[in-house]
Amino acid sequence: MGYSQTVKGRVVQHDNPVSNASIILKKGDKEMTSMTDASGFFNVTLTEGGSYTISIVAEGANPLENQITVEDNGVLDLGDVIVYQMVTS
Repeated sequence: MGYSQTVKGRVVQHDNPVSNASIILKKGDKEMTSMTDASGFFNVTLTEGGSYTISIVAEGANPLENQITVEDNGVLDLGDVIVYQMVTS
């Protein structure tokens, strides 16, 4: 029986939830995707722990990319993840 790991959090902009943001977790050639719900929350279940690149893409916001480490059989709660409005000139 395998273990499962979870990455969860909420995407916000100016203290407001961001719905329908894309959450992409990459490890090597593996990629898992999810979307935020109407309240900005996301929850991604992974098949293995380790180092991942998380990317968050939301309409009208600057894309966000970061490195995270997920423990085997654990939950990584990122809390509120803030995205900033895209500035166009």
